[in-house]
Amino acid sequence: MRALLWFKLGPIRSLKIAGALGVVGAICLAAAALSFGSLWTGVIAFFLFSQAAAAIQRAKAMALQADVAAGEPPPAPEQRP
Repeated sequence: MRALLWFKLGPIRSLKIAGALGVVGAICLAAAALSFGSLWTGVIAFFLFSQAAAAIQRAKAMALQADVAAGEPPPAPEQRP
């Protein structure tokens, strides 16, 4: 999915979108695991969530690195969301 979005949106936005969809998928999979009572599906949902959250963090780091490379100062700590 990220590879398809890469061409239209670029590497940072595609990673953010793929990570967000991964988080949504992990939540849906965790709900299915709870409804079916499947421990292993819950474990898979946990790992899916952790990788999707890590992808979002990598996208934020890539965006910050791109801002620094462009010469823009990073946001001050009080301005960060």
